[in-house]
Amino acid sequence: TLTEMELLIRRQLERAARSTRRTLNQPVEIVPVLRRMAHSLARLYAAEGVVFDVQGASALTLRIDERDLMELCGNLLDNAAKYGNGRVDVHVQAGSPGPRCPGVRILIEDNGPGIEADRFEELLLRGVRGDQRREGQGLGLAIARQLIEAYGGTISLARSTLGGAALHISFPPR
Repeated sequence: TLTEMELLIRRQLERAARSTRRTLNQPVEIVPVLRRMAHSLARLYAAEGVVFDVQGASALTLRIDERDLMELCGNLLDNAAKYGNGRVDVHVQAGSPGPRCPGVRILIEDNGPGIEADRFEELLLRGVRGDQRREGQGLGLAIARQLIEAYGGTISLARSTLGGAALHISFPPR
């Protein structure tokens, strides 16, 4: 709808303004944010019985705008819940050491059918949807990728130990 598009454009403009100040961001504790999001999504997907498990050191931080962290992880967790088969595991751990703080690695896994490796790059583009049976605009992965890259990070796909998709997000040390 027009309202959704206006909101999306406004968010993108805010993000562009913030990206010039990203080095000024205060450290955000990642695991508590992810646990709050998982709790909210578990309520949203209660009828489907989706179970979230978030593991990692609560004190691990990332210099990121908290709203950006919530938006990028919210999109990825929502996709895992929507396209998985009832289980979403999240692992947060320190990456390479840095002068001020270490890098961060986030792994989001589900037990769904997975994502075809040759379609992953295409799915990271705006408006491309992998499944027409569920509601969506095909923006979630594209927005997550844009946010991850704005903070110098990368996203890649692997096969989950649970059988579905495993998204590896890596942020560099600072």
